[in-house]
Amino acid sequence: MPVRLSSVASTSASVTPRDFTLADVEMTLDQPKVFVNGKLESAHRTAVSAPIVWLAIEGRGRFIVSLVPHETFGFKRNGVVSANGMLWRDGATEIRIESNSRIAPASGAFNLYVLHQPDWRGASPFGGMDRVEQAIGSK
Repeated sequence: MPVRLSSVASTSASVTPRDFTLADVEMTLDQPKVFVNGKLESAHRTAVSAPIVWLAIEGRGRFIVSLVPHETFGFKRNGVVSANGMLWRDGATEIRIESNSRIAPASGAFNLYVLHQPDWRGASPFGGMDRVEQAIGSK
């Protein structure tokens, strides 16, 4: 049965509630700094919070990251998230992200699942989506 919801920021909408899942857990990249093999590659002044986060790195394509495996879409367990840091490898290349705030919403170290799209070209250096299908379908 649809429930009528309203908020200050948006108009009323009818939605059908669903159960909360691990795929709903958001990561936050707050003014992220991107390091490739220890060298600062880029620094950003904005933030993104979403279950699926992606970063484009000049000459390397796009990396889509998640705390959830998403094996059917080709994500591989290939890194770790802890406190305000994220680290993974692309072959011999080490990619590290530093955020101004906690990335995962809980304490501890967590597996990071990565999908690399080496040929991706886009205008924005990073972003986030609610569902993995949105990330895979966008170019």
